[in-house]
Amino acid sequence: MFSSSPSLAGQSVTFDVTVLAKGPGAGFPTGGVTLYENGTAFSCGPSGLVVLDGSGKGTCSTTYPLPGAYAITASYPGDPNFLASTSGQSPTQTVNRDQTGYSVVAGNGALFTYGDATSFGTVAPSQLNKPLIGLVKTPDEQGYWEVASDGGIFAFGDAHFYGSMGGQHLNRPVVGIASTPSGNGYWEVASDGGVFAFGDAAPHGNTVGIHLNSPIVGIAATPDGTGYWLVGADGGVFAEGSATFYGSMAGKPLNRPVVGILATPNGKGYWLVGADGGVFDFGGAGFFSDPALPVSGAPIIGIG
Repeated sequence: MFSSSPSLAGQSVTFDVTVLAKGPGAGFPTGGVTLYENGTAFSCGPSGLVVLDGSGKGTCSTTYPLPGAYAITASYPGDPNFLASTSGQSPTQTVNRDQTGYSVVAGNGALFTYGDATSFGTVAPSQLNKPLIGLVKTPDEQGYWEVASDGGIFAFGDAHFYGSMGGQHLNRPVVGIASTPSGNGYWEVASDGGVFAFGDAAPHGNTVGIHLNSPIVGIAATPDGTGYWLVGADGGVFAEGSATFYGSMAGKPLNRPVVGILATPNGKGYWLVGADGGVFDFGGAGFFSDPALPVSGAPIIGIG
């Protein structure tokens, strides 16, 4: 089976299915195939099946209204010439939410939501050993992690704790966090570009030892988790692993330093946010509005 993954919620997804004869047999199976998502059959066309053509191939299109991870399996019932079979290792269809809003968090824990972003709570100032410096949402956007400059992690909604740099030696303070596609891990990044991986996160590069015009202030991951972007306070962007560079604010006038970066769900762009709430969009990222300065008086320190 093959599909385009990740996709966006509400977007049509087409699965290409092929059933082949196992040697020394020959010929092409006929009939139809049932597809399952997370163990539940879903309908493909009038018959509910993926109808096979003369070469044992068929397609099925469906739409996922909600974000999430869907394990796809296929079952072939057989025909007069071929035995029944099921697919092997299940591919996963990852469905991301179509980004129409974002949240920004201040160093004292104050949280501000824009567009369709949702609040699931925030850390109380009394719980902080060091100020908050970043926020990242879980893949289904039903939770998020907040991170402090000592690497301490605070999980809300459906976010889970997988470890942190809190209480450990740091050459430079932690300045940002990014989630893996599964939501079962995350990366923390320090101001020298050192990257720390937790859960199912894997390192893809860093800027340690590279001359930086400004310290690193944030990190954002690609949708498939095989790369990430690091951003400096001057708005310079560093693409690591499979991440693609779409532009930056480096060398351009800023009213206040850049403090965070957020990638679009499809990885075709990103937003940068300044300490005054100014938002800069690159690639396929859309512009909504600049957040007003928080009434708490605390500067903006991240976007998610």
